[in-house]
Amino acid sequence: RIKRAIQNLRNNYKTMGYDIPILLGAEWKDGDKIDIISEVPDINIEKGKRIITRIVTPRIDFKGEMIQRAKVELKSNI
Repeated sequence: RIKRAIQNLRNNYKTMGYDIPILLGAEWKDGDKIDIISEVPDINIEKGKRIITRIVTPRIDFKGEMIQRAKVELKSNI
């Protein structure tokens, strides 16, 4: 139910020109426009990778331009 409710919310915003990209579980790369709140070392992640594990504030785009920067927590093995 929750997944369906979230998908419906995303679809409703999309019809108004807003987009909320799915960042959870994505790899962070240099140059990504996000605010990193904390970074936790994790040896179970592939060497040299940083994975977004928690989203405190989602990224919001309006008509293709970012209007709110995401605040996230990462796990990394650098």
